This record gives sequence, structure tokens and C-alpha cells, in this order.
Amino acid sequence: MSKERATQLLLVEDNPGDVRLLREMFNEPGSHNIELMLAESMSEAEKHLAERAVDVVLLDLGLSDAHGLGAVQRAHTAAPRVPLVVLTGLDDESLAVRALRQGAQDYLVKGQIESRGLMRAIRYAIERKRAEEELQQAERELRRTNQLLETTQAMARLGGWELDVVHDILFWTAEIYLIHEISPAEYSPTVATAIGFYAPESRPIMSAAVQDAIERGTPYDLDLELITATGRRISVRATGVPTMERGRTTKITGAFQDITDRKRIEAQLSQSQRLEAIGQLAGGIAHDFNNLLTAIRGYSELAQRGLEQDDPRRSDIDEVIANADRAAALTRQLLAFSRNQALQPQVLDPAAIVESIVPTLRRLLGEHVELASHQAPGLGRITVDPSQLEQVIVNLAVNARDAMPDGGKLTIELSNVEFDPADVASHPGAVPGLYVLLAVSDTGIGMDEETRVRIFEPFFTTKEPGKGTGMGLATVYGIVKQSRGFIYVYSEPLHGTTFRIYLPRVTEERPAAVTENPAARPSSSGTETILLVEDEPAVRGFARHTLEDHGYIVLDAASGADALSIVASHAGPIALLVTDVVMPGLQGPQLAEQLTAARPELRTLYVSGFAENSVTHHGVPDHGVAFLPKPFSAETLSRAVRRVIDGQAV
Repeated sequence: MSKERATQLLLVEDNPGDVRLLREMFNEPGSHNIELMLAESMSEAEKHLAERAVDVVLLDLGLSDAHGLGAVQRAHTAAPRVPLVVLTGLDDESLAVRALRQGAQDYLVKGQIESRGLMRAIRYAIERKRAEEELQQAERELRRTNQLLETTQAMARLGGWELDVVHDILFWTAEIYLIHEISPAEYSPTVATAIGFYAPESRPIMSAAVQDAIERGTPYDLDLELITATGRRISVRATGVPTMERGRTTKITGAFQDITDRKRIEAQLSQSQRLEAIGQLAGGIAHDFNNLLTAIRGYSELAQRGLEQDDPRRSDIDEVIANADRAAALTRQLLAFSRNQALQPQVLDPAAIVESIVPTLRRLLGEHVELASHQAPGLGRITVDPSQLEQVIVNLAVNARDAMPDGGKLTIELSNVEFDPADVASHPGAVPGLYVLLAVSDTGIGMDEETRVRIFEPFFTTKEPGKGTGMGLATVYGIVKQSRGFIYVYSEPLHGTTFRIYLPRVTEERPAAVTENPAARPSSSGTETILLVEDEPAVRGFARHTLEDHGYIVLDAASGADALSIVASHAGPIALLVTDVVMPGLQGPQLAEQLTAARPELRTLYVSGFAENSVTHHGVPDHGVAFLPKPFSAETLSRAVRRVIDGQAV
């Protein structure tokens, strides 16, 4: 077993007789394990304390180079953490008491020292010093904890309070004053004051909750509205837990939190989820409409072919085709909202797009609306469909114009921004990265919160009947989302509106698209055999009629299973598979995979009411695929078929 470490004691004493007496006490049997060091002056003691570890100092207050409290001060300066026991004469006990006040742990009176008392004083000094340091450490930890708690409460906008229901005394923490935007000098913490800050509709709810807590001991947890001293309306969570004694509530302890930001983020997330659900519904509706419009327009074209040029029925059919085209345009808007429309993205300078469209915007806005545009230096480039970006800007400008019937100002701003995780936390739907911000602001009538949360919904409008379809902002939303961006709107009644659109910044350019020479278009006729697979009978009939009119041999099937049976019984070559993407049972891509495994030379043309860049989740590869969106005309179908058979891009 290792021997206990000896206590390192520094005796500071210049009287040889007192030194001898103390040495004898330390050497007595049963004395504490002491290793004694001697300093005959304060200067020598200071050198010892600087060079060696000392557990306790036994200090005479009558040294030749330091006397009284001066000796105590020098000892503390040399070793502030070493416990100190002072030695004083019979007539200087008052000096010893003052030394204790200066930080000494104990004192001994010369002439009255005995061995046991000496050891007890040394042990007590060490233990007391250790206890003092532990207490100081605990106090430091408590202060740090309180500071952390205060910081956390401030960050969380969380305050605490206590109500003594017997004496009606309400205590508030500092954070509650900050939330209410008041100072302690202006308002006393009372129940009446607290309830008075709640919005009129929330006051009776809060009053009833406090009353139930007092009378029945019922805790509460409420989300309410509060109006601060500056007039701001905020959302708060108020909780209270009663303390019961002898069957009655004696006090209520509670927490009070500003949850305005959380409520805003929850509302944005809810809106995003609702728009996502509406988008899926809109995409499905658009798909079905495209099937119907393909048949309506296609059969109208076929009917028109059999009429003479002067037949009055031609104008009727022209009207049917024109209305089908208008319906197709509305369907494209639905597809834009649901992020299913066909885009032709390019790497471009957004400032150039804004500059090119300014003349058009000035004509749209009229003379009563001032137009201003600003571009930050070093603006990045983005990947978007230029025509779609123009549509976004025009739609927002028209919306702003209608919100400024008496005139105003429209401002378009472009700048680079970077989103970090903290930004993403407060912007649902965003992801970290580099973006170009397109901000469109007006000084119009603004909108309330109920309107703001619905503006991106298809067909939602606040305009009079016949003044708009309600698809403008829905289209903007869809284009932005399909371009991998995100959009937020900020507005207050009578204070205008700002749309902030974030589009990903890029550094690499895509190769420019190759423009086809119309004169080089091949003939759209042929004699090959085509397998046509379409589950919509009207579309299938129109397509078959069109292709047969152009000289092709057509094998048609209503499903993937029927198509497999037809191919199995057909011995001759098949040049092309024209198939819908989404069908009951076997989907178009799976059908193409099975058929090309048996007939590698077979080419495929996909058709769908969804757009090309939205059908990849159905198994269609996202590149190198021939695709024709619905609705299509007889000419576009026949031309696409010819190009695919000839190995050219559609």
C-alpha cells in the first residue's frame, strides 16, 4: 500500500523559540503527517511559494519585513489558492480577526498553542480552503448555467412567470418584458396587466384558463394571439401548472413563449404541402384533358379534310380547333403548376432576360406605373427556359399592375445570394446552395394573410368574374419549382407585395440547342408497319386513322398485354412502336423493353399527356428518347413518326 502523501507546510516565523516549539509539536506521536519548510522572512516565503507546491502556510504576523495585514496581503498575492493560518500574540487577537476577514482560514495565539489544536487548525484550514474553492466553482458553474439559460430563453423567445394566487403577486422574467416590448418601469407584473396584452379574442380564453387553474387545479397549454406595446400582433404559447396544498391552488408556475416564427414556418410548410397535393391533382386532370383534346382536335382535322374549301362547315370546325387550342393552353398552365410541362432550359444571364422584356412590361403596365430595375454586380447565370422566365416576369408584372389601380411603382431586382442551413430552416422547401434572387416588388394594395396563403392555388383569384382565370400565379409557382427554384411572397394590406424567387446559380454552360432548318424536313408519309398502343379509344382511333392516311400499316392495341399478343402472331417486320407511357397494367416503358429484347431493330416513340421531363419516374430514360406530348395534331404525329423511323430526333 502506498504511503499517504505528507502535507507540505510552510512555516513563516523569525522567532527561533517559536520555531523550535512548533517543530516539537509536529514531531509528537500521533501528529498529522507533516513535511515542514521554514522561511524566516516574507521575502524568503515568497520565494518558497514561487518555487514549490505548498498545501498550507503558517504565518507569523510580526515578521521583520512584513507586519500584520501587510503580511497577509503579501502571502495571498504570492499564492492566492494556498490556505493560510496566522500566528499572533496574546494582545493581538483583534488583528487576527481582521486577518480572517482578509482571507485567512484560521488563527492561533502564541502561548496558547497545543499540538492537537495546531493539527486541527491546519486540517481545518485546508478543508475550508477546499470548500471555498468548490463553492466558488459551483457559483461559477451556476452563473454559466444561468447565462446559458438566459441565452437559450432569449433565442427561444421563452420566459417564465409565477403567480401567488393568495396574494395575487405575479413575477415575470426579463424575457417576458422583451416579448411584450415593455420595460419593468412601465408595467407592473399583475394578472390584469398580463391578460390585457392578449388580443381581444384571446383574453376570455386566457382568463378562463387561469380561473380553472385556481379553482380546480387544472393545468393549461394554449396557443394565443398577443398584441405588444408597439402594436405588433404575435403568436404566443402560454402554459401554466398549479401547485396544490391542502386541496387548494397556492401558486401557478408557467412559461411564455413567442412562437410567431414557428407558426409562420408551419404555415409555409402547410401551404407547400397543400400546393404539392393540388399539383398532383392538377397534373392528373391535365393528363386526362390532353387525351380528350387530342381526340377533339384530331377528329376535327380529319372531318375538315373531307370538306370543300367553300363549305360553311369549315368555319365551324375551325372554331372547334381554336377552342381546343385555347383549352390546350389552359392545360399547359395546369402542367406548369404541377411541374409537368415541357421545358427547354438554357444557361443564360437573367439580367439580359429582364432587359429584353422591359419594353413589353412598360406597355403592359401603362404610364401610371413606374418601372425600375436593378442588377447587383457580378450577377451569376442560371439554367432556365428563357420563354418560361419571361412568362414568370410578365405574370408577376400584370398581377402588380392590377394591384395598383391608381398607379405606383414596380421594382425588379437581381442579386446573388447563398443559402446556408440556418436560412433553410426558416424557408421551407429550400436547400443550401448558391442562387440568383429575382425580386419583384410593387407598392399596391397588398393582401391579407388569408389571401396570401392561397395565391398560388390554380383558379384562385380575387378579381371580378371575367377579369382573370386565376392561373397566372399558379403558373409562376410551377415554372419556378420545375426550374429547381423556390418562391416566397411577402405582403401586408396597403403596404405592397414582394415576390422573391430563388433560382440555382450555375458555372457551366450547356451546349446551344441546334435549330432545325424547316426546309430540311423529310416527308411525313411511309409504308412501314407501326404498332400503336393507346388505352384511350378516341386517341387510338384518331392516331390510327392519321397514320393509315399517310400510307403506314397500323397494328393497334388497347393495352400492353394485347400488344404482346399481336406481336407474337405477326411474322412480318415492325418498324416502330408508338406507345402511351401510362397505361393500366403493363406500362409503355416495360412494354418497349420486352418487345425490343425480341426485336432489337424496333424503334420507340412515346406519347403522353404528361411532359417529357415528368415521365421518367414511369421508367422512361431521361435522355435519348423520342417523345411526343399530347395533345398533338395529325401533322405533328405523322412527322414525328417519320423522323423516329429514319433515326432522327423528334
